[in-house]
Amino acid sequence: EPVELRRMNALRVGSITNTGQELQDSVGLLECIIIGYVYKAQKAREYVNAVSDFHVGKWWDICIMIITPVILIISIVLSIVKLVQNGYGGYPGWATGIGVAITISIIVASFVLMWIKGKALQDDTDDSE
Repeated sequence: EPVELRRMNALRVGSITNTGQELQDSVGLLECIIIGYVYKAQKAREYVNAVSDFHVGKWWDICIMIITPVILIISIVLSIVKLVQNGYGGYPGWATGIGVAITISIIVASFVLMWIKGKALQDDTDDSE
Protein backbone atom coordinates (compact mmCIF):
# COMPACT_ATOMS: atom_id res chain seq x y z
CA GLU A 1 0.00 0.00 0.00
CA PRO A 2 1.42 3.43 -0.94
CA VAL A 3 0.71 5.03 2.46
CA GLU A 4 2.44 2.20 4.32
CA LEU A 5 5.44 2.41 1.99
CA ARG A 6 5.73 6.17 2.59
CA ARG A 7 5.39 5.69 6.34
CA MET A 8 8.08 3.00 6.29
CA ASN A 9 10.55 5.24 4.41
CA ALA A 10 9.70 8.55 6.12
CA LEU A 11 12.38 10.46 7.97
CA ARG A 12 11.80 10.53 11.70
CA VAL A 13 13.42 12.14 14.70
CA GLY A 14 16.48 10.01 15.33
CA SER A 15 16.97 9.01 11.68
CA ILE A 16 20.63 9.04 10.64
CA THR A 17 21.59 10.81 7.40
CA ASN A 18 24.22 9.60 4.91
CA THR A 19 26.74 11.90 6.59
CA GLY A 20 26.08 10.39 10.01
CA GLN A 21 24.06 13.27 11.46
CA GLU A 22 21.05 12.50 13.58
CA LEU A 23 17.87 14.31 12.58
CA GLN A 24 16.11 16.13 15.38
CA ASP A 25 13.89 19.22 15.38
CA SER A 26 14.11 19.85 11.64
CA VAL A 27 12.04 16.72 10.94
CA GLY A 28 9.15 17.99 13.07
CA LEU A 29 9.36 21.43 11.49
CA LEU A 30 9.24 19.94 8.00
CA GLU A 31 6.23 17.82 8.99
CA CYS A 32 4.42 20.88 10.38
CA ILE A 33 5.06 22.81 7.16
CA ILE A 34 3.89 19.93 4.96
CA ILE A 35 0.79 19.11 7.03
CA GLY A 36 -0.11 22.71 7.88
CA TYR A 37 0.56 24.50 4.62
CA VAL A 38 0.99 22.01 1.78
CA TYR A 39 -1.62 19.37 2.69
CA LYS A 40 -3.64 21.98 4.65
CA ALA A 41 -4.21 21.59 8.38
CA GLN A 42 -7.99 21.83 8.07
CA LYS A 43 -8.07 18.92 5.60
CA ALA A 44 -5.87 16.82 7.93
CA ARG A 45 -8.07 17.73 10.92
CA GLU A 46 -11.22 16.74 9.03
CA TYR A 47 -9.63 13.39 8.15
CA VAL A 48 -8.54 12.76 11.74
CA ASN A 49 -12.01 13.62 13.02
CA ALA A 50 -13.60 11.27 10.45
CA VAL A 51 -11.52 8.22 11.41
CA SER A 52 -10.82 8.78 15.10
CA ASP A 53 -12.79 8.55 18.33
CA PHE A 54 -10.84 11.58 19.58
CA HIS A 55 -11.89 14.75 17.79
CA VAL A 56 -9.63 17.77 17.44
CA GLY A 57 -10.79 21.34 17.05
CA LYS A 58 -9.47 24.39 15.26
CA TRP A 59 -6.85 24.73 18.02
CA TRP A 60 -5.08 21.82 16.30
CA ASP A 61 -4.67 23.92 13.13
CA ILE A 62 -3.13 26.72 15.20
CA CYS A 63 -0.75 24.30 16.91
CA ILE A 64 0.36 22.68 13.63
CA MET A 65 0.68 25.95 11.70
CA ILE A 66 1.99 28.39 14.31
CA ILE A 67 2.82 27.23 17.84
CA THR A 68 4.81 24.07 17.09
CA PRO A 69 6.83 25.58 14.21
CA VAL A 70 7.76 28.61 16.36
CA ILE A 71 8.97 26.37 19.18
CA LEU A 72 10.93 24.17 16.75
CA ILE A 73 12.49 27.18 15.01
CA ILE A 74 13.66 28.51 18.39
CA SER A 75 15.10 25.08 19.20
CA ILE A 76 16.87 24.86 15.83
CA VAL A 77 18.33 28.36 16.19
CA LEU A 78 19.62 27.54 19.68
CA SER A 79 21.13 24.31 18.35
CA ILE A 80 22.89 26.22 15.55
CA VAL A 81 24.24 28.77 18.04
CA LYS A 82 25.53 25.95 20.25
CA LEU A 83 27.04 24.22 17.20
CA VAL A 84 28.87 27.36 16.11
CA GLN A 85 30.12 28.06 19.65
CA ASN A 86 31.29 24.51 20.40
CA GLY A 87 32.30 23.38 16.92
CA TYR A 88 31.39 20.13 15.22
CA GLY A 89 33.41 16.94 15.22
CA GLY A 90 36.50 18.58 16.66
CA TYR A 91 36.55 21.39 14.10
CA PRO A 92 36.97 24.94 15.42
CA GLY A 93 33.86 27.08 15.84
CA TRP A 94 34.78 29.38 12.96
CA ALA A 95 34.89 26.44 10.53
CA THR A 96 31.48 25.29 11.67
CA GLY A 97 30.25 28.88 11.32
CA ILE A 98 31.36 28.89 7.68
CA GLY A 99 29.49 25.63 7.09
CA VAL A 100 26.34 27.00 8.70
CA ALA A 101 26.64 30.24 6.68
CA ILE A 102 27.00 28.28 3.43
CA THR A 103 23.97 26.14 4.28
CA ILE A 104 21.83 29.18 5.13
CA SER A 105 23.02 30.97 1.97
CA ILE A 106 21.96 28.02 -0.19
CA ILE A 107 18.52 27.93 1.43
CA VAL A 108 18.03 31.69 1.03
CA ALA A 109 19.31 31.60 -2.57
CA SER A 110 16.85 28.80 -3.44
CA PHE A 111 13.92 30.88 -2.18
CA VAL A 112 15.17 34.00 -4.00
CA LEU A 113 15.58 32.08 -7.26
CA MET A 114 12.16 30.48 -6.82
CA TRP A 115 10.65 33.94 -6.27
CA ILE A 116 12.43 35.35 -9.34
CA LYS A 117 11.24 32.46 -11.52
CA GLY A 118 7.69 32.81 -10.19
CA LYS A 119 7.73 36.53 -10.90
CA ALA A 120 9.05 35.95 -14.42
CA LEU A 121 6.32 33.38 -15.09
CA GLN A 122 3.69 35.77 -13.77
CA ASP A 123 5.05 38.58 -15.98
CA ASP A 124 4.89 36.24 -19.00
CA THR A 125 1.23 35.40 -18.30
CA ASP A 126 0.42 39.09 -17.79
CA ASP A 127 2.03 39.96 -21.14
CA SER A 128 0.05 37.28 -22.98
CA GLU A 129 -3.29 38.65 -21.80
